[in-house]
Amino acid sequence: MNLGIKQAIAGLVLLGTFGVCCAQHQFASTTSINTSKPGRQESREKAGLNDLLPQLDTARSTATYERLAGSFNKLSASNRKDWLPFYYEAYCHLRLALLTADKKQVDVYCDRASAILSALEQRGDNNTEIMCLQALELSARIRVNVMDRGVAYSTLSNEILEAVIEKDPENPRAWLLRGQNIFNMPDIFGGGKAPAKPYFEAAVACFEKQKNTNLKPRWGHQMANLMLEKCQ
Repeated sequence: MNLGIKQAIAGLVLLGTFGVCCAQHQFASTTSINTSKPGRQESREKAGLNDLLPQLDTARSTATYERLAGSFNKLSASNRKDWLPFYYEAYCHLRLALLTADKKQVDVYCDRASAILSALEQRGDNNTEIMCLQALELSARIRVNVMDRGVAYSTLSNEILEAVIEKDPENPRAWLLRGQNIFNMPDIFGGGKAPAKPYFEAAVACFEKQKNTNLKPRWGHQMANLMLEKCQ
């Protein structure tokens, strides 16, 4: 098997793992996001996030993710300064891209997520959490055509994750995603349980340090523990 096929296998891991787990957006990728000072509206938005995040933690169906994407969109429209409602809407769209049985809809959902993430990046909110979603978006797009997209998209996705780990080694989601890549690679190419285990250990350790994240991204903790158990 040549190097290109090897890279494709590595990139498909995110797709396979997250695929079993888990209205057009108001602005395009070139649209800027208002950064005006928050007021009482922001307090109401925080209350909305507190209500929605527990639902997101337990979401499993496409119907739930569709509903939550709309709810996060409404929150982002009411206060465009905070990046979190935008982030969570993009996350919902990516879950839909991974869960939908209609491959023609994969790019539709990914385009919606990409528009949000690009807008956040343009205004300077290119933190490592957003970068992780950008890596996940690329992996989700592979579902449309593995042969045509596998090598290029997986390579870009892995490059983003490596940059995240270098920039923010305390980000548990970056370790989790990289660990899943390695776990699902054939042993002959350096994959499998043993080489993946340190990544999941790092992910779990980072999650344990970030238990009180409040409204910040927290997805992946349960999956990290599950993957670590599989490596024992």
